[in-house]
Order: sequence, then structure tokens, then C-alpha cells
Amino acid sequence: MRRLAFVVVCSVVLLAVAIGGLGHFVDLSRFNPSKSVAAAETPVSGGAGSLIGALPRSPGYSETSTEIMTVYHNVTYASPDGEPLLLDAYIPNGGVHPAVIVIHGGGWTYGDKQELAFEGENLAAAGFGAFVVNYRLAPPNGDVHAPVALHDVSTALDWVRDNAATYRIDADRVGVLGNSAGGNLAMMLGVGGANDTDHVNAVVSYSGQSNLLTLSTRHTTHAALNYIGCAATTCRAVWIANSPIDHCTPATAPMLLVNSTDELMPLDQATDMAARLQQVGVPHELKVLKGKKHASEFANEVWPETLDFLNQYLGS
Repeated sequence: MRRLAFVVVCSVVLLAVAIGGLGHFVDLSRFNPSKSVAAAETPVSGGAGSLIGALPRSPGYSETSTEIMTVYHNVTYASPDGEPLLLDAYIPNGGVHPAVIVIHGGGWTYGDKQELAFEGENLAAAGFGAFVVNYRLAPPNGDVHAPVALHDVSTALDWVRDNAATYRIDADRVGVLGNSAGGNLAMMLGVGGANDTDHVNAVVSYSGQSNLLTLSTRHTTHAALNYIGCAATTCRAVWIANSPIDHCTPATAPMLLVNSTDELMPLDQATDMAARLQQVGVPHELKVLKGKKHASEFANEVWPETLDFLNQYLGS
């Protein structure tokens, strides 16, 4: 049996190389070895026994299951202007669990939920229902600008709470994890979301932008300008409206902020946010890593601290 399994694995690897090249390999070193996902995924038909059989289906919708979780791929959580917004739900088998919304980065201009499959799978392996979301992007010279992305992830938060019973999660224990631009959106949900009143229960930000007005590198300022859609000299209020540091109150959700010393995101985006949270009395943790790793590049290194933080404020 072991020889047969080895042959099957080798065949799969060779097929992956033939189809997508080495660039498409999953970096197995990123997975938490103590929380590895069950080896075999089995397609689920979505019939009478399906968890979400009664919900609308999206193009590309599918379900897969392992010994420890079921994954619902490409579920539509909203359709603004007829454009389906999709999420992947990673749900631990059995019981009722806290939830974590996971938001990808990409300077608000690119990126996809599939990039955070590691976070989704390992959150579910640790006992959290994980909802990895897409949102409308703001490509250069386009007409999508802030706060569209924030409205989308706020809608995703409402959708998760509205469908809590369906996915066996606790609507009163919902956190959010985001990287880079997703960290900005995660912190914005922590300070109240699109309406300043709908708080999550915990926030993890990997290399997120906390203060758009103080971004200090060409790359980060250009991305913010494209996202906002107008210069700070002409629409300063919009830059402030999308900077979580300017919306912190005692009601802000507890936050874990992670940043490297010499990475793409200036370190003061994390340290200034931590100082602001300290000022208003919000529980928080600041983790500064030496080096240049950015966002998901250091996810595996801080995964134990991430799970400890989420367990502290959400339970499992």
C-alpha cells in the first residue's frame, strides 16, 4: 500500500509539472505541520446531504471534503451590479465554531482568494470556520475606487453572520485576518466597517496599511492613490475615511499587528497603529520580524501567535 501511495503521489506531481510548471507548486513548508490537512479530498455531490444544497450556486462551485473539514469553493456572497463576489468556506466537521474572514492583498488592484488557501485550510484545521473572500478590485485607470472594497468585505461579514447556522459557526464570534491591502480592510472591519458600527471580534493584520496619509514609499503611495482615486490634496477626507488609525475608539476590536523591519510596508504603519490602540485602551499585540518578508511570506513564522491570539478572543 505504501508503494502504491508513493506511485500515485509521484504521478500527481508529474502531472502538475506538465500542466502548470514548477511555479504552481504549493509550498508545503508553509503548512503548520501540527495542523496539516487530511491527505485525501473527496468531491461532494451537493445533494440532499450537502450543507448548502439550498443556496444559490456559482459558476465553478464545488465541494470537497477531508477527514477534518469540508471546503465549499466559489460560493456567491453578493452580486453588485450583477458581478458575483465569491468566497471559499473552510468548515471544520462537526460542532459549532468561531469564524474568521480572510482577506487577500495585492494593493487593492489584484489578487485572489486562492492565494490564502493556506490560511483557510489551517484555520479550519485549528477549529475555526474560515471564509476566504474576493472583493472588487481597483485596476489602474478604472472606475472602481474606495470604499468599494470595504463595502464588499463588510457585506461578506454580514453574509457570514446571516448564514451562521448553515455553516455551523457562531455569529457572535467572528474575527478577520488580512494581508497587505487585506490587512487594511481587516483593520477597517475592526474599527466598524463600512458603517462605523459593525465591529468584528478580533483582527489579525499582516503588513496592513493603517494610515494612508503617511505611506512613505513610491509603491505604497501609488497603490493608495490608485485605490482612493484622487490625490490627498483634493480629497483628504476620503484618505482619512479609509485609514483605520483615524477611527479607533474603545469599541475597536482587539488587534494583532505583524510587520517586518525592512519590508514593502513601512514599519511605522504597524507601530503607529499599535500606539493609537494603546492610546484608546484597545487590547493589541505588535509582532515585529527582522528582515524583508511581507504579509503571507511570513505567515508560517507567526502562525502559532496568530492562532493563540484568535483563540484568546474568539475561542475555538
